[in-house]
Amino acid sequence: MTLNLDSVNAKLKRAEVHAQSLTDEIMPWLQLNTYQLRQTVNADSTRYAIVAHVIGPEPPVEKWSLIVGDCLHNLRCALDHLVYAIAVHESGMEPPPDATSLMFLIADTKGEFIKSKRLQSLSPAVQAAIENVQPFNRPHPTLPSLLSVLANLENVDKHRLVSLARSTIGHGDFSLSGHQVDSSNQPEFSPFAADSLVDKAEVLTADFKRPAPGLKFDKIEVDSLIALVHKKKDPSDPSYTGQSESMTLLKQLIDEVRTVIAIVATAVK
Repeated sequence: MTLNLDSVNAKLKRAEVHAQSLTDEIMPWLQLNTYQLRQTVNADSTRYAIVAHVIGPEPPVEKWSLIVGDCLHNLRCALDHLVYAIAVHESGMEPPPDATSLMFLIADTKGEFIKSKRLQSLSPAVQAAIENVQPFNRPHPTLPSLLSVLANLENVDKHRLVSLARSTIGHGDFSLSGHQVDSSNQPEFSPFAADSLVDKAEVLTADFKRPAPGLKFDKIEVDSLIALVHKKKDPSDPSYTGQSESMTLLKQLIDEVRTVIAIVATAVK
């Protein structure tokens, strides 16, 4: 008998619908160019800044958070449906004997995984495959493990809205020119690092040890984006590393769940 993944694929497709809905909502809003960038300099010319002035409508973050939550829920359900489908396949029973306790476990440590009884009725090969895709075995180069991100965000959504932030932490390109600065008075640049972009927020600052008059930013390019707030990979990292562009992150999570399903399903005999 072939493993029936109809409900698993239905949940995945539904998650994709919600992700596309978010894109359809956010992209037109971003195209409104809802802020202006202006340059400032302090009285003694030791601090130059690019300041954002919000001029357009605020993003409807509550509506978008609901869409994100629906996407996350369907992705998490797709994994649980996978475990249920495998239990039906391996036991030959519908519902399977331990239907009420089955769940696709997502554990940050091997010890936590071993202690759980959620998968004990599945075959050793399937349990091993699920262990192999756990966060402690499948790290991400720049983010926390994607399954861990999914589990944490979906758990947040059970109790409150996931956090979306209007941000400018996307691609930026700046050039400061004018009076030649000597090598001993080079500026220290600090990018925007707040949780959310608000009116008169400093997008970039350049701080000098001594006065450096006559300078200006002659090139200012920055992307605005809607970020989804998650846990940082390293707690000591700056706060902005705990945010990712929302549309991109949802796509990454969808791709990860699809990959995990394929890996685990391959272990089923």
